[in-house]
Amino acid sequence: MSILSSTQTTLSRRAGRLSDKSDSELIALFKGGLQAAFNALISRYQTAILQNIQSKTQDYDVADELRQQTVLSVYKAIKEGRYSDDGHFRNWLFHIALNKFRDYCRSQKGNHEDVVDSDSPVFSDRMEEPLDAAIEREARLCFIEQQAKSLPDNLRRVFDMRCDGIKFADIANLTSVSINTAISQYQYALRRIEKAGKTFEAA
Repeated sequence: MSILSSTQTTLSRRAGRLSDKSDSELIALFKGGLQAAFNALISRYQTAILQNIQSKTQDYDVADELRQQTVLSVYKAIKEGRYSDDGHFRNWLFHIALNKFRDYCRSQKGNHEDVVDSDSPVFSDRMEEPLDAAIEREARLCFIEQQAKSLPDNLRRVFDMRCDGIKFADIANLTSVSINTAISQYQYALRRIEKAGKTFEAA
């Protein structure tokens, strides 16, 4: 028997039934060289991640790609020693999944803003919000921004400026219309987005 095979056999015996292990125990085993421990760890959560992302993207292939990106990021972070287990693995994992979804939304609207490293364990205590609720919120923001892009130019300009906190008086000056017209255009833009939103919520 080779040294590698002997080592894996020893690790497997020490591991016992992986399904009975806690997340922290599986992480320790994976750090110790047992690949099966990582597989067991990820298998607990990847279906939930896939289903939640797919429910908002309405695209299995996109959701599966984001799931795979999440798993790869988690694998690298643990393998490279960038994750220090503090008992919040699930929160950290789901935060990475959420950031992958955010990145996808940004790519769809052509926004290439820099994002904070989603693999960083600094977020381990922040993902208290359930994944489905967080994705729902992010998906709604993504949807609104996509719908805003489809508005006629005059409505989109008013909507974007108002979302940036610009006062209606200033919007009126910048677009060469009356204040009442600026307000009416903004309200009309809102109604169009809200109407489209009913279809979004029913999806």
